[in-house]
Amino acid sequence: MSNNYVTVSYPQTITFDEFAAWYPENSIRRYELHNGVIVEMPLGTGRHSGVTGFISLKVGVEIDQRELPYSIPGDCLLKPTRDEAGYQPDVIVLEQASLANEPRWDRESIHHHDGFFGAAGCRGSQYELAG
Repeated sequence: MSNNYVTVSYPQTITFDEFAAWYPENSIRRYELHNGVIVEMPLGTGRHSGVTGFISLKVGVEIDQRELPYSIPGDCLLKPTRDEAGYQPDVIVLEQASLANEPRWDRESIHHHDGFFGAAGCRGSQYELAG
């Protein structure tokens, strides 16, 4: 099965901060940083969008009903502990208190690996869960 990923040409591997500075503002495309290489992510299928919407809805309802201190942002760039990576999870649940410790959140929607409750991303036909 083909993964349909497109590697963006860049002369060398880059850091997360270089990736964040490079990221096109108001881009209709999604990019991630994999091992220092910028990768254009393919658009999700209808089924994929349906599943991510369903997950967001169900988790969001639980957060609301239980009055939990979490949120589900529409877009977020997640910086793992490795400096050569940056991901846009399909669904992420953030602890709201952790946002106060994120200096780049208000300006860039960047969140570091610490302080998120969980994230889900789809690779092929399998979902990956983190958190």
